[in-house]
Amino acid sequence: MTRLFNVDSSWLQAARTIVADKQGDTREIIGTTIIKDSIYDKRGVVAVLVKLKDGSSYTAELRYPEKKLRCLIYTPASPASK
Repeated sequence: MTRLFNVDSSWLQAARTIVADKQGDTREIIGTTIIKDSIYDKRGVVAVLVKLKDGSSYTAELRYPEKKLRCLIYTPASPASK
């Protein structure tokens, strides 16, 4: 898939900052990944998946090129199997 615009690691840091500072989440962030999907390209946003240590995550949609938050979606951790 061809991206409509260039993205670099600064998008990952912007998403981490939003979750930690603006959202106030204190749980450990264990990873960030840019979600590559043409739907996000059409919307003019860069979507970043922010994974937390407890298994929950956030999807931060950031407007291109300003890196301003458009939408923040929280996904709780799945219940542990017993």
